[in-house]
Amino acid sequence: MIISGQGKRGYVRYGCPSHRYRGVCRNELTIRQDRLEQQLLAALEARILNSQVIEYTLQRFQEELQKRLAEIQRHSTGLDEFRRHRSELQLKAERLTTAIADTGHSPALLSKLAEIESQIAQVNHREEAARPVNLSAAVGEVREFVYSQVMQLRELFQQDATGSKAALARHIGQLVLTPKTNPTGPIYQVSGGFDLLSGNNDVMPVVARDGIERHYTSLITLPLTGIELDPAA
Repeated sequence: MIISGQGKRGYVRYGCPSHRYRGVCRNELTIRQDRLEQQLLAALEARILNSQVIEYTLQRFQEELQKRLAEIQRHSTGLDEFRRHRSELQLKAERLTTAIADTGHSPALLSKLAEIESQIAQVNHREEAARPVNLSAAVGEVREFVYSQVMQLRELFQQDATGSKAALARHIGQLVLTPKTNPTGPIYQVSGGFDLLSGNNDVMPVVARDGIERHYTSLITLPLTGIELDPAA
């Protein structure tokens, strides 16, 4: 759905451009922009004020996070292998250190020692990445963070319409309005998503493993299914 024209009284309306400009679609339903925005904002406020909806969204996020972490750890090398490799490298480093102490300053030996120490550091990073993640702690942090951001969103609804629309627009991606008919007449059904934390500069990393994997709370999206807009309201 896009803005397809203006009504007789200057109201901007949303409708099907294929019907208006090319006549190849039978969908002649339109809705005034002001009515769309008023009803959509009211529906969004009801969703954000509904703690059960927020809880459901967080639960889905936790499930997806668990799946992703399981996949990461399934492809990780075993911790025992990391420890064995590190022990071998540490033994080489000790031998080089002894050789340097016996022979004095040797650029070749010092260079080799630095190389071994670098390899030990890489093994340590990889081992840390393979360790099981305390998911309960991570989800708890996310939950606390999300609820603080939801409170900020709720405050937007207390502002003037112009200010709240501009701020909330950053959280809404593409919306699809599908024409339907119910007992009272034609309506639009809304489908899309509301990104709870989109545009927030305080994005909190949930899992950060030295660049190997990173999850963000901006992935928490509230589904907008079940919202109906009445063009005649």
